[in-house]
Amino acid sequence: MVIATLPRIAAAIFLLVAAAIPALASDRLLNLEGRFVQGGLAFGITEAGARVLIDGIAVRVSKGGLFVVGFGRDAPSRVGVRVIYADGHGASRTLTVAPREYPVQRIDGLAPRQVTPGP
Repeated sequence: MVIATLPRIAAAIFLLVAAAIPALASDRLLNLEGRFVQGGLAFGITEAGARVLIDGIAVRVSKGGLFVVGFGRDAPSRVGVRVIYADGHGASRTLTVAPREYPVQRIDGLAPRQVTPGP
């Protein structure tokens, strides 16, 4: 009885592995963590030898696949990330960047020479 079920178990395992191969191939390494906010920083890791583009602009990637992304104080709400792996395949993501409120200070009554610098 046990011997008769072994081929069925082997066939089931084969089918599960075969079904998972395309998913594994499309799930390449691209991980980003950090503050996705205007003025924030995100740290990423991808495969060694990959190129990373942020909104079409190349960023430096270490030999180990590490990179840093900085968001400007007036960054748009959506930022595109494209990774081109060493084998030529690529992956894209869109990051949502939250707006940030900056404190504003006003000082009234200053002399113009203190506000406007000279030549």
